[in-house]
Amino acid sequence: MKNVLFFETERHAYAPEECTDTMTVGELKELLENYNDDTLIIYSNDNGYTYGRVWESEIREGEVDDEEE
Repeated sequence: MKNVLFFETERHAYAPEECTDTMTVGELKELLENYNDDTLIIYSNDNGYTYGRVWESEIREGEVDDEEE
């Protein structure tokens, strides 16, 4: 049996600019240090109805406006 780290995902917004309250890369790295290197990462969508895997080729970098309020 393999260890799995599930990322429970849900829709929070309809534009990236609306997702300002999210983890940073540094915070994610710190969190992942608590798990073994061979732990699988799986996204759980729709309250566990569908699942997704994480592939490096599916990660992309972009930019969003950082308007100050």
